[in-house]
Amino acid sequence: MQYFKRLSVVVLGMYGLTFGQAVYALGTNADEDVTNAVSMTYTVNSVIQTALADVTFKVDRKLQVEVNTTQTNWVTAIPGQTFASGNFSSIQFTVANLSNDEVGMRLALIDQGQLAISGGDPWDAPSAELSAALITIWEDTNGNGSYDVGTDDLLGNSLGILPVLSDFTFSEDETRDYYVSVDVAGTDVADLFETYTLVAAVADNATGTAVLQTDDSGNSTHGVADPAVNPNGITTLELVFADFVATVTVEDIGYDYVGDSPSAAADDSYDGQASDSSGFRTRIALGIAKFVEVLYDPISGNRYVAGVATNDPKAIPGAVLLYVIGINADSGVAATSVAIDDDIPGAFVTPGNLNAVAGIEIPATVTITINGGSVAFGMAAGVVANDQYHTQDCVGSALLSTDFFPLTAPEVDGALLGSCTVGQTGYVAYVVTVTDT
Repeated sequence: MQYFKRLSVVVLGMYGLTFGQAVYALGTNADEDVTNAVSMTYTVNSVIQTALADVTFKVDRKLQVEVNTTQTNWVTAIPGQTFASGNFSSIQFTVANLSNDEVGMRLALIDQGQLAISGGDPWDAPSAELSAALITIWEDTNGNGSYDVGTDDLLGNSLGILPVLSDFTFSEDETRDYYVSVDVAGTDVADLFETYTLVAAVADNATGTAVLQTDDSGNSTHGVADPAVNPNGITTLELVFADFVATVTVEDIGYDYVGDSPSAAADDSYDGQASDSSGFRTRIALGIAKFVEVLYDPISGNRYVAGVATNDPKAIPGAVLLYVIGINADSGVAATSVAIDDDIPGAFVTPGNLNAVAGIEIPATVTITINGGSVAFGMAAGVVANDQYHTQDCVGSALLSTDFFPLTAPEVDGALLGSCTVGQTGYVAYVVTVTDT
């Protein structure tokens, strides 16, 4: 018995244990078999012995899709814009596969009328929507932010809801950009609104033919009741919806791919899909801006000598100033009956070259920033500082009138001739004299 005790001490004191390096499944591809092996060596009566054991588990599918838009406020839409004409505005959506596996993907685009957008301005529900707007969705395959015929994928166009029929295969960690454009009737007015929601859902295979309805953790997609939680099989492949929504918003709804209709419930966490929303707001983009420059004062003389800005006259009594009112048409349809009403501060300036100073030169070109862009107006077509009013209409390049406004002091008011269509500009130019007090 004593011998046995001594032998036990020796054996236990001399054995060795070695373990294989731990393997972590975080970020590991789905359906991978992960094996942890353990080996033990020990000596009995000077003989080295070895024992081996291992255990294997299968990495399950973490299914996570994400949808985001870069437009957190309303995107400007112009009456008359159409996708077919190439003159259109778009909402950009980014769809990402954050799963640990390649997945099939289905998309749906939902028109939610004039539903308010969280954080948009106005943030409350707008009262009017676009009239029967045709929507078009396309994938920006080359990532340049514009639609290129023959390169980018045109996915479809429709009125209202557009469940995209094409199937998509997203590689692990793949991201794609989709754009939604809207046709706007030329008869629409400013401040009409339309909200669009893009929904993406993971499908059961790489062809995306059917949306996954449930996972093995008791979660379900829209239109399907939650299932029971399936016990984890250590060597079988389970599915887990891992999409997470930090803040649930009213406009970011889900899509019931089973019933093929928008869901009554907002997009929430762990439903196998994701969504984001943005919208359009109509603007009548006939921009206007005003320019003023001192041309002459009795002390410094003329600002321009032989067309070059040489002197720097000041706006003292007796000075002559040039005003230019410029307009720029960005709308896709003609703006007609363009009327301008310009209040002249009659207590300070008098229309025209009051003292009939001869030889005052004006700049050949006046550049004004309108609607965020620089627009240049050529003044050399007949405007002279000795005259009072000039206009160049949107249609045509020549001066159409030298006194187009009947003077109603202290205002310059009247209508431009013709109409203004996209890309056209027009201006009104006149001079005033600073009055003596």
